Amino acid sequence: MSTHAIANETIKRCWLLAWQAGPLSAMPIEHENHRFKAPTDTPWGRLTLTRGDTSKVSLGGPTVKIERTPFILNLQVFIPENQGTRAADNAADAMAALNDFTASETNLTVNFKTVGIGSSSADKGAAFLITIPGQYDLTGSPGI
Repeated sequence: MSTHAIANETIKRCWLLAWQAGPLSAMPIEHENHRFKAPTDTPWGRLTLTRGDTSKVSLGGPTVKIERTPFILNLQVFIPENQGTRAADNAADAMAALNDFTASETNLTVNFKTVGIGSSSADKGAAFLITIPGQYDLTGSPGI
């Protein structure tokens, strides 16, 4: 499995732990590249992970190599008309559990940063975008 695939799994596993601990664990969530039919009568979300360009970070001598990749984890929350915005607030609270959280795997460290929330347009109802930026570092020797 590639480093990016391992990082994707780690990031989404961290999100899932935070999400399941919150009050919206039953909200339907669309994940990238999976079949999904959006409900029309209840709030639902769409989770996407966007990676930036990997860069090499040099710390220590030539025997240590660190590659750093920034990412943004986005959760769009769609709320049908006349249902208020509590679902978006609860979703932001669940995502906030990842503020300054760090997860480590073998040679991989994932760091989450501060959560942000903003509103966007929706056809019928309200839509909110909750974002959490972060980065993951792969550490190893020059042959990795």
